[in-house]
Amino acid sequence: MVARALSALRPEREVGMRGLIAMGGLLASAPALAQGGANSSVDILPQRPPNQRPADAANTDGRARASAEVIAVIVAAQRQPARVMQAADAARVRDLMLLDGRLDEAEIDLLDELTVSAIRAITITPAKGGEPIVTGTVSGDTLRVLEAPLEQRYRAMWDAADPVSGWAALLREARRSDPSHGRVRKFLVTMTHPAARDSTAAHTYEPARTLLSAFSRRNEQQPPADRTLGRRLQYEAFVDGDYLVGGRLPDFLYAWLK
Repeated sequence: MVARALSALRPEREVGMRGLIAMGGLLASAPALAQGGANSSVDILPQRPPNQRPADAANTDGRARASAEVIAVIVAAQRQPARVMQAADAARVRDLMLLDGRLDEAEIDLLDELTVSAIRAITITPAKGGEPIVTGTVSGDTLRVLEAPLEQRYRAMWDAADPVSGWAALLREARRSDPSHGRVRKFLVTMTHPAARDSTAAHTYEPARTLLSAFSRRNEQQPPADRTLGRRLQYEAFVDGDYLVGGRLPDFLYAWLK
């Protein structure tokens, strides 16, 4: 199925795993295409439903709320020579957010805003009122520090005692915003990459098949729209993971993801 779809896109050459890997390169180098909405031109991917944006469009709108303590750390970082948060500042922000052992919606939104890949300004308003401050998105080690609590949430959802409800929660995270979709996709690659790396014809691609079964058990009990999103995420994650190891997986495994 996948090979036929890719052949239709590139009729001048035979398409097998090399075609999939080329597509993997395209997806990896163009996240906006891979994370696009239902009008995506990548026809071989299941369509992605729209994000579940709240009525106030609070997700990735360049605005967030934070505690006075978190704002104080950000302001102090702006007064340093670098003028932006460094990894140590991000660690202090993370620790303040996790003092109660969990992230609330405002904290998740702040992390979502700060870790957007595009360079842009973010207006942060004190949670209990006061003058807002303006900061910017982060990168490098600072980005990795602030993404870590979100990735830990994703891991807890995947490892939930009830895999179906855990997967449903992970899909809700993916629908929070485009950057959140990208982060969930990247988290899933931490599983598809080793599965692709360790899969060979000698053991009939057992690691990849086992992971496919784990995805299926979680996804096929979801409502239709969530199943569609889940299949897209699975497909993206397998393409990304396989791309990292040079395309070891056969086409029939991708056909199962459809």
